[in-house]
Amino acid sequence: MTMSNALSAPLTASAMAFLVSSLLTAGVLNYARRVHLVDQPGYRRSHMLPTPRGGGLAFVVVQLCFVVWAVIQGSPWLGLLLGLGAVAFIGFVDDHHPLTARLRLLVHLLGAGLTLGLLGSPWLSLTCVAVAVVWIVAMTNAWNFMDGINGIASVNAMVAFLAYGLVGWIDGRTDVSTLSLIALGATAGFVPFNFPRAQLFMGDVGSGSLGFLLAANVFLLWNGDVSSVPVLLFPVLGMVADAGLTLAFRVLSGRRWYVAHREHLYQWMVRSGYSHAQVVMAFVGFSLVVALPHMLVAWHIPSLSFPALISAMLIASGLWFGGKRHCLARLRCRPT
Repeated sequence: MTMSNALSAPLTASAMAFLVSSLLTAGVLNYARRVHLVDQPGYRRSHMLPTPRGGGLAFVVVQLCFVVWAVIQGSPWLGLLLGLGAVAFIGFVDDHHPLTARLRLLVHLLGAGLTLGLLGSPWLSLTCVAVAVVWIVAMTNAWNFMDGINGIASVNAMVAFLAYGLVGWIDGRTDVSTLSLIALGATAGFVPFNFPRAQLFMGDVGSGSLGFLLAANVFLLWNGDVSSVPVLLFPVLGMVADAGLTLAFRVLSGRRWYVAHREHLYQWMVRSGYSHAQVVMAFVGFSLVVALPHMLVAWHIPSLSFPALISAMLIASGLWFGGKRHCLARLRCRPT
């Protein structure tokens, strides 16, 4: 079977996911307008006009439908179905009626536990499960924190899903590859409604679910080889670096890290005059120029996988600190 034939079915499914998600997103937009599900502008927000939210429901439904189909076909993804469903549900409720951070965290922990507990992977020891739960919960919330400007969460998720789809296909994991490509297509169906100008925000139902599914991809693809872990982290490194460094900076400076703020690098970039599109492309550029080459090194030379990850993390850190200084300099030069 040729490469084109092997990829034709997943790519067709991805295209169908795009079409269905686009239609569903239009329906969610009408629903949000009808029930006045709207994000109002504010000091810590990057938009200037009231904008409907909750659009992520459309692509989550498409992703969940594929997982349901896979489970019916005998896939051991019942835990993923329950976990992703739980995260999507609590996000949907939170979009309508804000919930406490503690309740959301408990549901995220439950979702991660269900996903890993029912996965039945021989590679996941108790220690691995504990680390995996922390990773999935952290990613679920990190993607939510990073969803602050048009397109940044959705476009960067598309880049990561494409990378995981290719990794799965090369490794012969056509099930995970198809899941990733369908997630890519479904997310792409939402993007025209949100980027570069936003008619609709994805809301917590979308951002939390994207982070959860991206994190779950790491363990669906992991083969038990420790050296392969960095390869699976590179696709989300740019977003994780901004979220993680911002959190660390706030904790070390004694600030209340859990309250809303505007200290992510992407927020500083917008405040200093860059457009949403420019910021999103900068993060995509990091993935292509920094993360991808390091990922290829880690892939082809397993003994260099962790040094490659450290190298990419150091570059990300330098860009984060340098980017902050650059944005501050631009702000000082702007007329008051």
